[in-house]
Amino acid sequence: MRRRASEFARAQTSKTGRLDVDRVWAHKISEDLFARNTVVPNGKNHGMLLFLDMSGSMAGNMRGTIEQLVTLMMFCRKVRIPFEVYGFTNNGIVNDKYSKSDEMRANRSSVFGSSGKELEIGDNCFNLLQFISDNCSVAKFNEVIRTLLMCARGYEYSARPSRRAEIFVRNSHIMGLASTPLEESIMVARSIADKFRAKNRVEVLNTVFLTDGDGDNNIGVGGHRQRPVHVTVTDASTNASVTVKYDDEVYRTQLQVALLELYKKATGSRVINFFIAPYNPKWAAKRMYGGAADFDTKWKNEWKQKFFHVTKSFGFDDRFLIPGGSELTIGEDVFESNSSDPKDLRRAFKKFQNTKQTNRVLLNKMIQAVA
Repeated sequence: MRRRASEFARAQTSKTGRLDVDRVWAHKISEDLFARNTVVPNGKNHGMLLFLDMSGSMAGNMRGTIEQLVTLMMFCRKVRIPFEVYGFTNNGIVNDKYSKSDEMRANRSSVFGSSGKELEIGDNCFNLLQFISDNCSVAKFNEVIRTLLMCARGYEYSARPSRRAEIFVRNSHIMGLASTPLEESIMVARSIADKFRAKNRVEVLNTVFLTDGDGDNNIGVGGHRQRPVHVTVTDASTNASVTVKYDDEVYRTQLQVALLELYKKATGSRVINFFIAPYNPKWAAKRMYGGAADFDTKWKNEWKQKFFHVTKSFGFDDRFLIPGGSELTIGEDVFESNSSDPKDLRRAFKKFQNTKQTNRVLLNKMIQAVA
């Protein structure tokens, strides 16, 4: 169910040469009485690209978001879905630490060039940090998981984190939080998606952004910093194009919408957004939904389940508004019952299963979206 794609189109059905006893009754009206055998080529052709917002406003949500991200990574690893995980940031300290990297300089020259007709990233501090990919060893995967969870604990300053986690997050400036270069990450994700598809032979690509707000929109044209308005942007490889439209209602996100549409056309990817609710989640939900007349009913029915789902919103195919803070964190899975009565055990087990599903809200919603 989760791996359907063109593998099913390649399925071959052939006669086995054995009579199908369930069809013997039809011998007077059909000569096709032989059992058939269908062979479906074995293939796991989904792929996941995951991008984490490392902005300052995420500080109170970073622990829970990273824990949820880890469950997504472990799920993909378990069912052998290729994946890569990145964090997008414009923390300037990263540039200082990696300023001597040849690969970093090469990437910057390709993104920050100025031909006069190219979209350009105006933020010289923008970076994508790759946390992990699926082709690492078990030992490396476990090491990354431990490191990410340590960082997650360290972001929670009020919880008196361990000295090691505190040093890692507060003094290792690479993981420091900054602003929200969302549009920049969409632009760079274009080339990442091509390489990822080719390397893993991915047929069904899903790109997931974990965010809590709009991007900075530090994109210009031909060296000019102003936001592109009423311009047509064309992908050089596929010739797919979109027009950046001006709209008073979504002025800040107009480029985001255009870049996401271009990304989808050029890569064929489905784009999903998990949007962590601000202090006023209903306002955020109404903005995402576009103020339709049935909003109040939809809001009442869905938010009690700790999510709000919208399709085709601000360039994303699916958007899930989810609560932040402590409601994002994943608690321990403990099955407890003080009674040996079957009815009590059944109730306790049902509660235990419901807790597991509630804990893994990102994983459950992502599976529904990509299946």
